[in-house]
Amino acid sequence: MLAWYSLIHTEPEQIGAVFTEFARCIRSGGGLALGFFTGSKLEPFEHAVTTAYYWPLDLLASTVEAAGFVVTHAESRPDRPARTLAAVLATRI
Repeated sequence: MLAWYSLIHTEPEQIGAVFTEFARCIRSGGGLALGFFTGSKLEPFEHAVTTAYYWPLDLLASTVEAAGFVVTHAESRPDRPARTLAAVLATRI
């Protein structure tokens, strides 16, 4: 399943339920790829459409794992001046 920057507007209190639903829909051994904006702390920022969120990479990865996945790769790309990009790849247990 690909969620490439499609969850950046999801409120932090709801993100666990989203990952739990992903886990329900993905068979064991299936993959999940997430793209998001990362920062040193979980915080909102103004975005073109509505409020979006910076997620610390470790916090989002642990939230994915709590939903029934094993994180196989996590990276951030601080090479963009405006916002740091991040990605998590995970496999459904």
